[in-house]
Amino acid sequence: MRIASFALGLFLFLCTLSSFSIAGNSPHLPWSLEVGLGYGRYLDMYHNDGNTALARLGLAKEVYIYNAPRLITHFGAELGVQTGNNARPSVPANIIAQLGGLQIDSVIKPMIDLLLTARLYAPNYAYPVFGQIKLGAALRTWQFSRTTVSDITTVDPELQLGVGYDMSQLFRLSLSYQGVYGGRPSFNSNCPTCTTRIWGDIPTQNSVVLGISMLLDKEDK
Repeated sequence: MRIASFALGLFLFLCTLSSFSIAGNSPHLPWSLEVGLGYGRYLDMYHNDGNTALARLGLAKEVYIYNAPRLITHFGAELGVQTGNNARPSVPANIIAQLGGLQIDSVIKPMIDLLLTARLYAPNYAYPVFGQIKLGAALRTWQFSRTTVSDITTVDPELQLGVGYDMSQLFRLSLSYQGVYGGRPSFNSNCPTCTTRIWGDIPTQNSVVLGISMLLDKEDK
């Protein structure tokens, strides 16, 4: 229910953005489809389990262009989905002993995120390169194979910083750092008779993403 409500809220938000840009006096601002491939690392995982390749798909909409004397900024929003990872968390030896001596298998499920975006250009679009900032929140779920460990779902802050290149009027290429900031997992073993152990937070994820954007129609500049 929580995930469905979050996804519905994101959809309504993008619809509102679309109405806003159409109603305003800004030039035509297109929708775009964004595809990304990259490599990331989840912190606090067992050995190299936190290292993983990733894929990302996003739907973006620009809503406003701010044309300052020294900088042109395109503001918008992006709704995205990104692959997760199968990984064993790093667990203290005494806790592993309580659970039978074997590492705990877990899955960080694919995440959904909503990002406010800004692309920064030189005056008069003198160069086809741009800076890129994305800031928002990601809905993530961590699922465990054992019933003695509780699954958790959190909404974590997300930041993307990068640079890009306009290859044509319809395609853009970008390279970005992505951080999804969770916390260090904490194991609750204060109640020896409890059958359910609870983890506190989903680990932070740091990644590098190579993306390509395809505009669904031409952009006015």
